[in-house]
Amino acid sequence: MLWLSRPPYLRWVGAGVVVVLALYGRLAPTATELRPFADRAIAVGEQVTASDVEFRPVPVGLLPDVRLPLVADRPVEAGEPVLPARTAITPPENWWVMELGVPSGAVPGAAARLVAAGPVTAVVPGMVVGLTGTADAFSGGLRALVAVPAEAIETVASAAAEQRLTVLLEAASIPRFANTDAD
Repeated sequence: MLWLSRPPYLRWVGAGVVVVLALYGRLAPTATELRPFADRAIAVGEQVTASDVEFRPVPVGLLPDVRLPLVADRPVEAGEPVLPARTAITPPENWWVMELGVPSGAVPGAAARLVAAGPVTAVVPGMVVGLTGTADAFSGGLRALVAVPAEAIETVASAAAEQRLTVLLEAASIPRFANTDAD
């Protein structure tokens, strides 16, 4: 007597509603906005302008707003989105800031040690507070604003002028070395 039972109309209607909702969710237009993506590989410290990027549509709210030009504070490969620079770091009270050559990979907030060589070697604590976007013409290295305590500024400035200054960065404060999960 199975052929005399009522067909499952409610199941068919429910299945149809599910299919229609799935199609609508898949085919409905999503709001998009244009965001910059790198046309080429961009190194830390390079200035990124509109000629270095391609604007592509992405879903609204996926990527933060970026104002060009900006100085890259992290390496960006071709095809990757260009993100805004990290916020500037405020140096501690009574510290002075000067532009120095720093190792590649430096980012604002990185802890530094400045070694002034000479008759008496001095080691001075420091902090990278910002990238300048300029490179040293002779070494090709990155230049950054480095804060040092006021009582050591004379030592650091004279060593920098006489090219007796070496800037070392704490490995844990450089993004590519920090949090490697190798513990």
